[in-house]
Amino acid sequence: MLIAIDSNMNRTHIDDAVIRQEYFCPCCELPLIVRKGNIRRHHFSHKPGLICKDTWQADYDMSDWHIDWQNCYPKVNQEVVCELGEIRHRADVMVDRTVIEFQHSSLSARNFAKRNHFYHDLGYKVIWVFDDRIVSESTDYIYK
Repeated sequence: MLIAIDSNMNRTHIDDAVIRQEYFCPCCELPLIVRKGNIRRHHFSHKPGLICKDTWQADYDMSDWHIDWQNCYPKVNQEVVCELGEIRHRADVMVDRTVIEFQHSSLSARNFAKRNHFYHDLGYKVIWVFDDRIVSESTDYIYK
């Protein structure tokens, strides 16, 4: 996760985060940890044992490929929370009424459809960008 909410309810990008300051998940509002080590790319993560209400969290891809695509857009457009009733999900990128999803890992047809329906129910257009290197490795990429 690259975007969190600070104690003043401001969106904060990991690049601007301060270690030991409190940050919260924009979807479930649980506390997060600032991860700014020397091995992995900097990010926010949920504290151990805390489970995010965002059911897409388990499928969320934090690969370099994914983040490089997100970083093609201004930070204000990245990881925008969309809300439908009590359900919240993070769009990889949102520009006006268009959601752009970057998919590097495999995704079942069921989950692909659920994501499309969620965004369409909110009145958003959805554009998917797939890593074709993954698609070519598995012909049933989203058709499981």
